[in-house]
Amino acid sequence: MTTYILPAHGDKLLDQITTEDCENLILEWERQGLSPKSISNKASVYRIMHGEAERLGKIERNPWDRVESSKPAHHPKGILSMKEARQLLNPATIGRA
Repeated sequence: MTTYILPAHGDKLLDQITTEDCENLILEWERQGLSPKSISNKASVYRIMHGEAERLGKIERNPWDRVESSKPAHHPKGILSMKEARQLLNPATIGRA
């Protein structure tokens, strides 16, 4: 997380990080070209870190509680046609594209 969080929030104490800071961090990750899944994973880790700080009484409120979760881009899952399934499962065609 040193690559993705420290540059943005390394100069702040935990109780100085706001919801707006967290949202801006997500936008920065998007500008850097990170995939939606990567952004979601990094935000999740950061959310957990702040949640633990809140649980331990280090901060009053987790700033991530008010950040809306972004859903990764939806890619419809397909299913093989019967012809494709038969070709794929046919022992005579194993090893062919």
